[in-house]
Amino acid sequence: MFIATVVQKNKYGKKTYEYQHLLESIRTEKGPRQRFLLNLGKLTLPKEEWPLLAKRIEDLVRGQRNFFSGSAEIERLASHYAQKFLRKYEAEYEETDKKRYETVDIDSVEDERVRTVGAEYVALSYFRKLGIDQCLIECGFTKREVEIAALLIIGRIVSPGSERHLYHWAQNMSALDELLYVIRYTRIKIILK
Repeated sequence: MFIATVVQKNKYGKKTYEYQHLLESIRTEKGPRQRFLLNLGKLTLPKEEWPLLAKRIEDLVRGQRNFFSGSAEIERLASHYAQKFLRKYEAEYEETDKKRYETVDIDSVEDERVRTVGAEYVALSYFRKLGIDQCLIECGFTKREVEIAALLIIGRIVSPGSERHLYHWAQNMSALDELLYVIRYTRIKIILK
């Protein structure tokens, strides 16, 4: 969602009127288009704060919490326009919020190749955030060697053990290979010395 200014001329005079609309970008067969959502009237809020207001309205409409509170004016306006938006599109949102339940026979559910991904994702994020991958590239490592180094380092963090344990963990228990995109749909081969 974003806010844009619309200028309208009086067809009987030369006077022009400016007011703001809440819009969203959508993809159509003819390319990207802007869809009108809500008329906001004439905003007294400075133009620099319009993106914050649009983001806050979107958060309120979607039911998301905001941990960083903006100014009291933005919160007041966002609350007002979010309520107005929800009243306008109430029927549309009620249909999407309806819960559907299906009966599932628990005995028929099978899992196949279950792997862990949570701790691996966090460790990989910090591996990249700390710039270890860039450091290794600067030291002359190839992309493949950087991925193997990441696997070895993250494996020692997430599931410490022997080299044999690390090999078993990478092959059978972890989805780190999918996070690294080393070889899709195949297993990683680690040569242990």
